[in-house]
Amino acid sequence: MRYRGTANEYREMRSSAAGRNRSARSASERSYSARVRRSTYVYGDVVPDTDDDEERELEERRRRERAAEERKRREMELRREQRARREEEMRLEEEERRREAAASRASVAAVAVMLVFLTVSIIGYVRLMSQVTVSQNHISDLTTQIEDLKTKNDQRLEEINSSISLAEIKEIAIGELGMKYADSSQIVTYNSQSDDYVHQVIEADK
Repeated sequence: MRYRGTANEYREMRSSAAGRNRSARSASERSYSARVRRSTYVYGDVVPDTDDDEERELEERRRRERAAEERKRREMELRREQRARREEEMRLEEEERRREAAASRASVAAVAVMLVFLTVSIIGYVRLMSQVTVSQNHISDLTTQIEDLKTKNDQRLEEINSSISLAEIKEIAIGELGMKYADSSQIVTYNSQSDDYVHQVIEADK
């Protein structure tokens, strides 16, 4: 028949059975020794105290059995403690691996966020520089147009000034419009402390 149970229980069961067998053999040996001693008793000899010897042997055997059981119990406790320590170490290692995995995932997420931020920043910077370049080109075009307009305006002013004849204007003013030079009684002198021109808005006192 196959025994079903843990290895420790099986070993304990075998140890108990062996102890019982040893106890039975020791008891039979003691009984046989006592019979031999009783059978070899000679008249006048002192009867040996076999009961005390048997008690001492029994007590010694019990003491050894208790010591053996105590050692087994301590060994079992030690194995349980070692197994508990191994399980605790494995649990701590598993927690450490989980923490390292979580830290690694957090680092990867942080790096991904930084990469996304840098990518968006670079794209925004490139777009801004493109807009600045376009604006600079537009400003350059406008400056060129202004310079062209100034040049055309100066040319037109020069043409206008060249087309005006002061002699012709004087002739038309005197001959056709009846204008004449002012005499001394119509001239009013105004002393100004600045070099600015004077614009008359009202009649000056004479």
